[in-house]
Amino acid sequence: MGKKKKVLVTGACGFIGSHLVDKLVLLGYDVVATDLAEPYPYFINKNHFREFLNPKAVFIPANLSQEKDAMKLFEAEETKGVEIVFHAAAIFNFFKDYKVMYLNNILGTKNVCKSFTKTGFNPKKRLILFSSGVAGNEALKKGNYGKSKWRQEEFLRDFLFFHKGAFDAVIVRPAAVFGPRSRYGLAKIVKMIAGGQLQFFIGKKNLKASIIHVIDVVDAVIHLAGVPFEKLKEITEMSIPLFDLVDDSSYSYEELIKFATKILKESHGSRVIPIHLPVWTMKIVAGWQEFLAKKTGRQPKVAVDSLDFFRTPMVMDNSPAKKSGVCFKFNTLVAMKYTIDWYKERGWI
Repeated sequence: MGKKKKVLVTGACGFIGSHLVDKLVLLGYDVVATDLAEPYPYFINKNHFREFLNPKAVFIPANLSQEKDAMKLFEAEETKGVEIVFHAAAIFNFFKDYKVMYLNNILGTKNVCKSFTKTGFNPKKRLILFSSGVAGNEALKKGNYGKSKWRQEEFLRDFLFFHKGAFDAVIVRPAAVFGPRSRYGLAKIVKMIAGGQLQFFIGKKNLKASIIHVIDVVDAVIHLAGVPFEKLKEITEMSIPLFDLVDDSSYSYEELIKFATKILKESHGSRVIPIHLPVWTMKIVAGWQEFLAKKTGRQPKVAVDSLDFFRTPMVMDNSPAKKSGVCFKFNTLVAMKYTIDWYKERGWI
């Protein structure tokens, strides 16, 4: 088998990005990885920013919200011949204001698209845009993070309307992604259970949780990067194919919290009282935490906007992804136990 394609992964130091780089390296791709030279002050893992960056990938630091940085990245000798861009770079934060979201999630995407186009129009080139965290949840679209992700998608569509043939593009919308290395989403819930800060259920009873393990996401996007573009358009009936990525489980948030509590009971004395707190009561608590966080410059334990996960069901459909050949392999509960054990081993909880 010949040498695999040269690819670029943005957000390579992040949770999904670092796993993606690992798998691409393992599969023999020629991988260029990029992320910030230094993390923003509000990054949760700022002291270990490059902890999981694969040393076999070529790393080129770049602030993609700066057009000159993006241009220099694509003009570098190491990125010549890049055929696939996995654009995972984004600020995933329900607490930060819209300016931060705009700079990183929208302007960053604009600069990547412009710079990728400068390397020449080529229908063999492909950009995979990650648009995670808001898919299928109307409530989440109203927050700053949600707005930025929707506008990010809209920009990509507008850009390719005016630059037809510059490159092919695919949008993926993962559900709530969990797994080792994550410090957000379900990881925060697990940490709160372990610390005794979450002893009740939140929101509606039996509200289904739409989740997916990070390796299922990684395998899916690598697969989609290799499927003929015409086939993807035919499956989705879209000029820019869009795929929901969500596993086949049907667990509720209540069931997942019970399961995590059971695992953490012996090691952390965790317990859960079978009472459902309305989301509005938690929003009052979260609002106070956000107020204090702004005064101290810290991150709140829970952001107000993030609580909408427990208020509105995520409506997602993974059948188009399956039609393309994507397989979702991970057993949710087994993967959750492995993830929690990983957190315990590293002292994260």
